[in-house]
Amino acid sequence: MKSVRKSTSDDDEFIVTRKLSDGFHKGIEKWHGQSRVCFRRCGLAQRHVADLLHFLQQATSVRSLQIFDAQLDPAGWSAVAQGVVCHGGIEEVDFSGNKFGEAEFSALAHLCEKKWGSVNCSDSRAGAWPFLQNLVKAGATKLFFDSCEIDDAAIGAGLMEASEVEHLSLRSNRIESPGACKLLHSLIGSRVKVLNLSKNQGLGSGIGDALQTVLKRVQLEDLDLSSTALGVDALRGFVAELPRSSLKRLVLDRNKLRGDGARLLADILPECKNLRDLSLFRCKIDDAAQRDLALKVEESTLESLNVADNVPVLSEATCAKWKKCAERSIYLQRLHYLRDAESPGVLQLSSELRVLLKNVDLELLRECLLDKNWKQVEDIAAATPVEVADLCSDAGMGLPDVVRFVRAVQEAKPRDELLLKFLRDLSLHRALVSLQDRGVCSVDDLKRILTDEALFNEIADESALSYREGMILKRAVESRAEKDPDNTLLQQRLESDAANARKTSEMAHAVAGCYAVSHQQFVDIDKEVRKHYGTKYSSKQVTMLTVVEDIIKPRCQRTGKSVAEELNGEKKLSVDLFVTHSWREPWEPFAKAVIEEGGRKLEEPNLFICSLALKQGDAATVKAQVGASVDTAPFLRALRQAKQLLVVRNAIEDIYTRMWCVAELVFASDLGFVEQGRLIVTGPDGFKGSTTGCKDARCSNPEDRKMIVDWMEDREISDSDIDQVIQKIRRFRTL
Repeated sequence: MKSVRKSTSDDDEFIVTRKLSDGFHKGIEKWHGQSRVCFRRCGLAQRHVADLLHFLQQATSVRSLQIFDAQLDPAGWSAVAQGVVCHGGIEEVDFSGNKFGEAEFSALAHLCEKKWGSVNCSDSRAGAWPFLQNLVKAGATKLFFDSCEIDDAAIGAGLMEASEVEHLSLRSNRIESPGACKLLHSLIGSRVKVLNLSKNQGLGSGIGDALQTVLKRVQLEDLDLSSTALGVDALRGFVAELPRSSLKRLVLDRNKLRGDGARLLADILPECKNLRDLSLFRCKIDDAAQRDLALKVEESTLESLNVADNVPVLSEATCAKWKKCAERSIYLQRLHYLRDAESPGVLQLSSELRVLLKNVDLELLRECLLDKNWKQVEDIAAATPVEVADLCSDAGMGLPDVVRFVRAVQEAKPRDELLLKFLRDLSLHRALVSLQDRGVCSVDDLKRILTDEALFNEIADESALSYREGMILKRAVESRAEKDPDNTLLQQRLESDAANARKTSEMAHAVAGCYAVSHQQFVDIDKEVRKHYGTKYSSKQVTMLTVVEDIIKPRCQRTGKSVAEELNGEKKLSVDLFVTHSWREPWEPFAKAVIEEGGRKLEEPNLFICSLALKQGDAATVKAQVGASVDTAPFLRALRQAKQLLVVRNAIEDIYTRMWCVAELVFASDLGFVEQGRLIVTGPDGFKGSTTGCKDARCSNPEDRKMIVDWMEDREISDSDIDQVIQKIRRFRTL
């Protein structure tokens, strides 16, 4: 098996991700011309150092070298550093993800003998700061030391001789206000243009004056202070200097600036002629302050502004103000102000809806509803085949108006056939949930309405409830049953719910301890599959699905257990490697990928593979194990244990058209798998041109799909962020 191959892209990049073989440098003449070479999780070990050095001697065109997550000791790193320095042409080195400590940084001392364009040692441990300091003295231009456990004690008096540094990233360290102030003062007189101190939670409010001095005396163009506990006091300390600074981009996301902070920025924005990009995502800015900010943005030179997710539900007046701001501003090209940064404004009607409503007097409709003029409401509805949620939302109606509207049309009992069609889907819960999805009312509003004594019985068809609505309804039942203990129907409903919950809990507990099979057990299962199918083993017709039907299901029926439980009994293996894949994939390449990738990154890992972890049977058997909640599903519980996530692509089906695969990726992103480099991608990239998103995915069980979609709505990560990760995985090149 080849361990590397030449990139086919136009970026002259050469990526090695497969397990390296000895003598991998041979055939180097076929790779010449590549300017960037990356060794990523390819098992680069001590025995490969000589080959790597031979490779560097021949690869004279290389200008950028990445070695990510290698298995080298200090002596190996010392040899690599010498080889890189002797190469002469390499200008950028990326050694992130290697968990360097003091011994490794000492071994890399040779790197400090040369002036570098860029050095990345992110995700390291003790000893990072002295090494960074030496690189600065050697004249390094760009330095990335994110997640390196750098604290105030390490920083000491700050950076010495930092005149050549242009880009400094110290994201996700342990820097607090005193250390940050010393660092900032040491940058005075330097060439720093980009500074990233985000996710240093201890910066707080004590850095305002230091930032003001830096903005005054350094030509800083890009400053990221997101998630630093920055408050209004700190902002007040440096905001006055912004109009006179060189700053083009300012990121203050996830800081509690609130309305006062937003108004401080609003007052100076028209004077900030250099500022082009401002991000205030999740800064607790209320509606009134956002409207004040919108007025000033119109007068500014901002090209991009993000004020999304500052309040649970943005008012109609604020949405209208932002919409007007976007229309009036000469410079503004990108404006994100809703919870989903990619969605259109709540008040922006689709072209189809505009056509449908062009002859409707919405103010008249609202007056008729409030006056209970049912005849005129009926006439308007008969002439306008539009969903009630559209009418209510675009008429500018609030939540009380919506409730009155729903009650009114239900009480009117119209005879007109067209109006009956118009009201067919008009159960109270559906109208309210539709409005919640549009940002008109919050989940708390829904809960109040659905648990209201007078409205409870108006919920029509429980089978049409979404997963989230079902949970709200369940709580409503419990609340009413407590108030009305003599209600037989409610008590029966409670008992039925309790019985179902116990059954789900028992099945989930049975699976919880039997997640994984060992690497060797999977090898043995593959041998069993090979023996069963004989010469047909390599056929594309032998898929995971056929293996489940022909081998795994009968085995589960004989033993009454999942394969993992049968093999391990009470031992209950923990999960090292979680495998996400499609059941329509051919078995042979899947098994080969799992066996090879599983043994490359981790030594004999325990594997979570859903078909082996769950008892396979009919739909009811599987559903009972999956449960009624995504958060407690066995797949996600296994991900919490896993060290790595293995994504196995295939040539038959894009795995991210499957909803459970999407859910696993969403949860893995929440747990930091993507950010921390704990994601392994293998298999062909035949779907790299696909543009489908996470919400387009399918599920064999429609109830599961509804459950997952509702669960995703409550996650912190947005649909657009997940879609970006999906696209990267689809396009990722394996070698």
